[in-house]
Amino acid sequence: MDSKEYQDYKNHDTIIFAALNGRDQKEKLEIIKNINKNNYNGIILFRSSHSLRKLLYPEEL
Repeated sequence: MDSKEYQDYKNHDTIIFAALNGRDQKEKLEIIKNINKNNYNGIILFRSSHSLRKLLYPEEL
């Protein structure tokens, strides 16, 4: 199931929204709107790779 279509948020205390979730900004916003539409009242943790890019994608030698 695609994360834009998931509906069962009420059974979770925390959602981890990873930077790789969604192909572009528009898709990421659609996922967040879907979470909001389902009246989720838990914690949403947004995870980014901004400061870790060199660790995740090391430069070629």
